[in-house]
Amino acid sequence: MRLSNKNAIITGGAGSIGSAVAERFLEEGANVLIVDLDQRSINSTVNRLKDKGGRIDGFSGDVSKADSVKEMIHHALKFFEDGRIDILANIAGIGPFSKFTEIKESDWDRTIDVNLKGTFLTSQEISKVMIKQGGGVIINMSSTNGILAEEGLAAYNASKAGVILLSKTMALELAKYNIRVNSVCPGFIKKQNFRMRPVCRKR
Repeated sequence: MRLSNKNAIITGGAGSIGSAVAERFLEEGANVLIVDLDQRSINSTVNRLKDKGGRIDGFSGDVSKADSVKEMIHHALKFFEDGRIDILANIAGIGPFSKFTEIKESDWDRTIDVNLKGTFLTSQEISKVMIKQGGGVIINMSSTNGILAEEGLAAYNASKAGVILLSKTMALELAKYNIRVNSVCPGFIKKQNFRMRPVCRKR
């Protein structure tokens, strides 16, 4: 198993993509902490995946809030018995649909906060842990919408474009600490026969 004894945090881990990633990580031997807002969805996902391989736990938190991110890391370091965080998958994201001229400021702010600021806050805090332990892997979920625009999703498009360049900058700055950073850019994904097709990647 390729991830045997590795510890992974997956934000948005109770969602369709996040739970599929969690399932695969567990099957590959990883211990997984899924992070999401809805406790019922977390509980349901943990119960569904608890026999898939490695150990799994859940944490209810908001990646756009610095205090919540720090609480999440504290919880993770207690759950992972060796006190390591080997992998971070930033998958939490939202994409409210609205014509450009009708976007509410609150919707714009929340989309940027979750998709871009959340990736920044979580990556920044966990990279500090990874630096101390000698390395790790950060996977940032962007989108084909971060490369090519789609009508009605200006805030989402902008946030995902930001994730791509944030990932490139992180990769440049964190490489010397043995931290690998990748940006994955899927398009539309069916829930059945789930596959992610990365179209952009930065090491």
